[in-house]
Amino acid sequence: MKTRENILTKEYQALIDKIPIGFWISDFNGNIIVSNEKIREILGYSEKELNDFNTYVVYANLRDREILRNILSKEGKVRDHKIVMKKDDGQEFIALMNVDMEELEGQKFLFTTIQDITQQKEAEKKLKESEERYRTLYKNIPVPTYTWQKQGEDLVLIDVNDAGMAITQYKARDFLGKKVTEVYSDWKNITEDMLRCLREKTTFSVENEHCLSLTGETKYFVIKYAYTPPDLVLVHMEDVSGKKKAMERLKESESKYRLLANNINDIIWTTDLNLNTTYVSPSVETILGYTVQEVMKMSINEKFTPESLIKIAKIVRKHIIPKNIKNPDYNPVRVIEIEQYHKKGSTVPTEVKVNPLRNKEGIAIGLVGITRDITKRKKIEERMRVSEREIKNLNRELKLIFDSLPASICYKDLEGNYLRVNKSFADSLEKEKDEIIGKNCFAFFPEKISQQIRETDLKVIKKKEPSEIIDSYYFQDHTIWGRTIKIPLFDEKNEVNGLLVLFSDVSSLIKTEKKLRKSEKKYREAFTRAEFYKDLFAHDISNLLQGILSSTQLIELQLKDSELSSKANMPLQLIKEQVYRGSNLVKNIRKLSQIEEKEVVQKKIEIIGMLKEIIDYFKNQYRERVLKISLESKLSEIFVFGNELIHDVFENIILNAIKHNDNKSLEIEIKLSRIESGDTSNIQIEFIDNGTGIEETRKKLIFQREENGSIGGMGLGLSLVKKIIEIYSGKIWVENRILDDFSKGSKFIMLIPEMPKDKI
Repeated sequence: MKTRENILTKEYQALIDKIPIGFWISDFNGNIIVSNEKIREILGYSEKELNDFNTYVVYANLRDREILRNILSKEGKVRDHKIVMKKDDGQEFIALMNVDMEELEGQKFLFTTIQDITQQKEAEKKLKESEERYRTLYKNIPVPTYTWQKQGEDLVLIDVNDAGMAITQYKARDFLGKKVTEVYSDWKNITEDMLRCLREKTTFSVENEHCLSLTGETKYFVIKYAYTPPDLVLVHMEDVSGKKKAMERLKESESKYRLLANNINDIIWTTDLNLNTTYVSPSVETILGYTVQEVMKMSINEKFTPESLIKIAKIVRKHIIPKNIKNPDYNPVRVIEIEQYHKKGSTVPTEVKVNPLRNKEGIAIGLVGITRDITKRKKIEERMRVSEREIKNLNRELKLIFDSLPASICYKDLEGNYLRVNKSFADSLEKEKDEIIGKNCFAFFPEKISQQIRETDLKVIKKKEPSEIIDSYYFQDHTIWGRTIKIPLFDEKNEVNGLLVLFSDVSSLIKTEKKLRKSEKKYREAFTRAEFYKDLFAHDISNLLQGILSSTQLIELQLKDSELSSKANMPLQLIKEQVYRGSNLVKNIRKLSQIEEKEVVQKKIEIIGMLKEIIDYFKNQYRERVLKISLESKLSEIFVFGNELIHDVFENIILNAIKHNDNKSLEIEIKLSRIESGDTSNIQIEFIDNGTGIEETRKKLIFQREENGSIGGMGLGLSLVKKIIEIYSGKIWVENRILDDFSKGSKFIMLIPEMPKDKI
């Protein structure tokens, strides 16, 4: 079992702890080996608690864990899987999980990342509710409002609010989807104004008297055109007949209402020219802790820090209230970041947008602004600054690693000039790195070698593929053998913009290979002798077993009908069984040897008919026992790549299920299904029994041969099964029939590639 220490170094553990996403590494039994600070923060466990736990404790529903295991077994990874998990205090939350399966030194581990997306889900819900409120607000605005969308060179009516429907006696719905030139064929000014609004991307109002063609009434309207990106024009047609004076009050009220409706999470406020608060929205209590009444009584010095007061005074003096105070077209919007006092005594970083507030004569009477809490943004900016420092430190570490590698490494441009080299490369040339940068190979190597290097560079650049070269070079008065790997590097347009070159001196390796070739002949001779002795052993052992069997049968004939017949029957049957076991052992050893020594030819095999024959065979052989074997498949025929050895595979699995079952009634279910992934298709075969089961500690061992040479239990048979399945490019594993209870039986599962229909 790998531990935290032999999986990660302290440096990489420190780096993982800084990842802002929950992360752990666990083995296939769910034991957590490595975890980072973020996952411990999410789950509420200490590092020791988490490393002592199994992953099942964090699942709100253990069924979700089984679903993830099934995804992993089929696809080898899990991507963006939403799951409900629980914290140390039992609180449940929604998590986004990703799992990758990696193998380290022969042992498989699960690399898992977890993000708490509960707040994200709540935010999405609030956004949806906000959109619904906005839609309700639009529908219930008391001013008739029409929404037009640009289509080609024209505008089309796409929506009308309830007030717009009412003023037209609901005849406006008949014009939905029609062009503006059709709807206002007798009112050309409105068409021109809408096109102007869209063209200039602006907002403006006009007053107009018009006789409505839909109702025949003459009305006086204030029409406001508002451009809404990217291609909408909102037309507010307010009937102000006889309401000139009330219109101004309504306009001011409408402006405040719209600001409040669209920015309800921010603070909306107005002041007079002396900066005394004349209005503040209720959201001030959420952000600053003060009630509206408390803020209205506070002086400016009680609201802002001294540094912020200096910023406010400067911007008001310079931009907001200059000599253009009476100019209604002078409406500068200024944005500043200031610190405001919270009722609890702390300060809150805010962003303030402010511009002049004017009366109906266009004279500035104060300021209007929006204040936004930017605490979270400031924290993010600070984290980004920390991350930048960490990246710089990481770059320094990578540079140290780059220079400490024993292989000579360099980075070259397309002309062959060295842009970066490591210490090993510089030492091999007995130069400093600065002496090499900017020069090419011709400055350091003989002409012939340099030409050879340049030619291979150009080939890699042209083919855009990595290249590996092993060749000899006569350099510095001796011959060396070198292994060179050249890797093309690409820019954002997928064009080669440089080469990464790795060079290793493999002279000693070449010498070793020569010695190995000399010993190859001796190996072949030894192998031939071993094959001879193996065949001799198998032949002689088979003859010995046959002799024992014949002697047993002769004894049975001689003792037939005698008084000793019944007494000798049991030991004679035991001898026969041991002879059969020995014979099968010799046969399996020969098969296993053949599989290991040469490639086994595969062909088309139909497995449903084969399984039916095997089932009939076992039912006849075990008539004295209650044996129930069922075959379940939605497919009538299934063809796979295989050979006659697949028959042994199926027999071995079923025989083991029978041998290791002490129940009065033996039940074996065989299920076949097709598993498709992309362009490939596999046949999944499940053998499910109600036998004694297999403990978790033995599940991996049953497919291995004993290293000490002993053959016991299911050892050799299942190791042979595994090798045969792997020859077919398949997989085999074992699970519990009942989850988390091995004693209720086993489930052997194998995947074998299905033969494509065009090859059947």
